[in-house]
Amino acid sequence: YTIEVENVGPESALDITITDELTVGMVLGQIVTSQGVCSETAGLMSCNLDDLEPGASAQIQIVVIPDPLLLGEIVVNEASVKSFRFDPITFNNSANSTVQIPALSEVGMIAMAGVLAAISLVRIVRNTRRVWKHGLRKSGRLDSNQR
Repeated sequence: YTIEVENVGPESALDITITDELTVGMVLGQIVTSQGVCSETAGLMSCNLDDLEPGASAQIQIVVIPDPLLLGEIVVNEASVKSFRFDPITFNNSANSTVQIPALSEVGMIAMAGVLAAISLVRIVRNTRRVWKHGLRKSGRLDSNQR
């Protein structure tokens, strides 16, 4: 997902906070923001973007990994923004996006590449004290066990 926040003015937006509750079954892979800092706790992503002057914007890119049970399903993601300064026009402070998660046939090659990368990771760190072992559970979900 990409979230773009723009201050349409006329005042500076101070201490901007973005929140985005990840869809159940989605795991956060990575957050990249053009300014400020982001964090995630128990599926709730929050970014503090500091301030934006009128006409300025900031972007947040969120990479999520869907649970295999969501393959082929349609999910809705919603994000909202608030500022320390009073905003008399709040109808444009949230947005949502509907996305269809590709079916297994469409992501099969990507998943295989991920499994091969995980196998390579195990080989690289085998002589260290901690090794991450990656495998598939009976349910078909990717499992990571620390040994």
